[in-house]
Amino acid sequence: MRYLSFLVFLFFVLSVELFSQPLTINLNKNWKFHQAGKQDFYPAEVPGCVHTDLLKNSIIEDPFYRTNERNLQWIDKVDWEYETVFNADSILNRDNIILDFKGLDTYADVFLNDVKILSADNMFREWKADIKEKLKPGENKLRIIFYSPIERDLPKLKLLGYALPAGNDQSGVGGLGNKKVSVFARKAPFHYGWDWGPRFVTSGIWRPVLIEAWNDAVIDNIQFIQNSLSDKIAAITASITINSDINDNVLLNINTEGKNYVAKEIKLEKGINKIDASFLIENPRLWWPNGAGEQNLYSIITSISDSQKPLDSKTNTIGLRTIRVIQQADSAGRSFYFQINGKPIFMKGANYIPSDIFLPRVSYKDYEK
Repeated sequence: MRYLSFLVFLFFVLSVELFSQPLTINLNKNWKFHQAGKQDFYPAEVPGCVHTDLLKNSIIEDPFYRTNERNLQWIDKVDWEYETVFNADSILNRDNIILDFKGLDTYADVFLNDVKILSADNMFREWKADIKEKLKPGENKLRIIFYSPIERDLPKLKLLGYALPAGNDQSGVGGLGNKKVSVFARKAPFHYGWDWGPRFVTSGIWRPVLIEAWNDAVIDNIQFIQNSLSDKIAAITASITINSDINDNVLLNINTEGKNYVAKEIKLEKGINKIDASFLIENPRLWWPNGAGEQNLYSIITSISDSQKPLDSKTNTIGLRTIRVIQQADSAGRSFYFQINGKPIFMKGANYIPSDIFLPRVSYKDYEK
C-alpha cells in the first residue's frame, strides 16, 4: 500500500508540474495554399515561400533555369492564401494561449475560425496574437492572405510623387519600368534583385508558427549583460522580462554547470515585469575567435517557481569575451585593429550574401558549411 500511495503521490506531483509548465504546439504541418480567387489548393511547406511551393507542386519550372526568371514575375503581382487545420484540445484549459508567427513575408491578414486576429506588414519581426477566446474544441482553421507587395506599394510611390534611390531594385525585370518600390516595404531588399542575384519578390510563412500556452507566469525574454570581465571574475547582469497573470512572490533561480548563482524571491505583478539579477562567475573560461583559442560557452538556465511547482524555465548559451577597437596615433595617422580579451587579433572582412534567394530552404547544415 505504501508503494501504491507513493506512486499516486508521484503521479500527482508530475501532473501538477506538467500542467503548470508552458506548452508549445508546432503548427508547421498540414498547410495548403492557392492563388487567391482560384479553387485548387496544393500542399505547402512551412517554413517556406510561394515560389518554392509552386516549384514543388510542378506549377512553375526551376526559377534559376535559363530565362525562367522573367517568366515568373507574375507571382508577385497576385495575392496568395495559406490554410491549415489544427486541434488545440490539449491546451484549452490554459489561462493564456498565444499564437506566435516567427516570420510573415510580408503584407498579410491572419484569420482564426474566420475571425481576423492580426495584420502584418513587416518581414523582420515576429507577430503574436492572443487566441484564448477564439479557439474551440475540435478542429480550428487558420488562414492567411498574403497581399501582393507590388500592388501594396505602387500607390505609395505614386503618392510620394518622386523616386527614391534603390540601386538594387531591378524593376525593369519585374515589368515595372522605373517604378522602384522596394524602399517602401519592410522586406528583404535582395528579393527585388541585386547584382549577384535574380528578382523574386516572394511571399509566405518564412519562419516557424507556434502556439504557446501557459498559466501564472512565463519568461518572455532574457538579456545577459557582461558588466566586466577579467581572468578572475565575470560580472553578469541578467535582465529578465516576465509576463505574469498573478500578483505574488516567486523564486528566481539562475544556474550554469550545476552551480546556482542566483536564488532569490521576487515580487511579480500582473502584466509585464522587468527583473534584474546580477551574479559573478569566478575564473571564467573565455571565448576566443577560431584559431586564437577555444570557443568556450556557458549554458545558463533561468527558472521561476512558486512554493508548490515550477512555472517556467529558459536556457541560454553565452560566451564571455571583451572586444575593443584600438585607434591610437602612429606614424601613418591612427591605428585600427581589434583586441579580443586584451590580445591583438588579425581580422579581415568578407562579403557574405544570402545562401539562397529563398531563405526558408537553407538548412543549418548549409549555413555550417
